[in-house]
This record gives sequence, structure tokens and C-alpha cells, in this order.
Amino acid sequence: MGPMRIAILLALLGWVLPAPAAWLCDTEHGEQILLREAPEGFYCEPVGERRAEPQTEAEQAEANCRRSLRCWLRRHDLAAGRHCSVAIQGLAPHGYNWIDDLIFSRFEVRTWHHQDAGTLRFAGDRIEFGNGDGSFTRHAYVCLYDPARGDVIDVRADPGRITR
Repeated sequence: MGPMRIAILLALLGWVLPAPAAWLCDTEHGEQILLREAPEGFYCEPVGERRAEPQTEAEQAEANCRRSLRCWLRRHDLAAGRHCSVAIQGLAPHGYNWIDDLIFSRFEVRTWHHQDAGTLRFAGDRIEFGNGDGSFTRHAYVCLYDPARGDVIDVRADPGRITR
């Protein structure tokens, strides 16, 4: 096979197969053949660009779960609840009092903050902040949580009840 035919074959290969791995290999008889995989014992050169390796089953499962709020919350709800509770408590300069001690009932609203980034938004109004004079005021709060970092992105609280 002449160099011109090889060039044409390579150009066609790039057009027909957009980005697969291909190998131009020397055979025992001095000929060159085009293969999808390089066999052992033969001299081969890669042709074209390699495709990204296929995702592992775990990566595929993670991507599928990330598309579903229900699945994503099931995976990250407990950690987010713990981290957000601590962050909200940190906003109270004169003490705090949770109206309900169960972490699961502290956040009445659980939704996406930014689905593509995988971040979550938790909100509720089951805390009272101390006023410094011994009285307490109920506050509504919002917490943004990033499961990838395992940390709170933002947290804020305002007097009053949560608005749905």
C-alpha cells in the first residue's frame, strides 16, 4: 500500500470514525493493516485521537443519581443536615434553641440550589436565637450545601417564619 493510499485511508478513517482509537500495524509480511486494538508482538502506531475511557459502573451510578433530587438527597441528606445545623447555630451570637431536636425535621425545604453543580438548598424555621436579654426570637434560615466539598457554601437566617 503506497503512502498516498495510506493518507487517503487515514483521512477517511478520521471522517468515518470521529475519535476512536485505531492502530496502523506492520504485519509479519511487511504490510500495514488498520486495527481497532494493537495486537501484542506487532509494531503499531496510534492513528487519530483516543476516545475518553468509558465510565466505570460507579461513575455511571453517581451521574444517574445526580440527575434525581430524591436519590441525591438520600445520599447527602444526613451530612448536609449536620453541617447546616452547625452553621446555622454559629449565626446565633447569644445562644439558640432548636424547636425540634431531630435533624430531619429542622429542614422543611430540601431542593436543588444548582443541579449541574450538585449543590443543595435546605431551609426551615425551627430555631430560636437568643436576644441577649434572655428572650428568644424564631428565625427562618437557608443553607446551601456542596456534597463534593462536604461543606456549607452559604448560610443565612432572618427573624420570622419561612416563606414557602
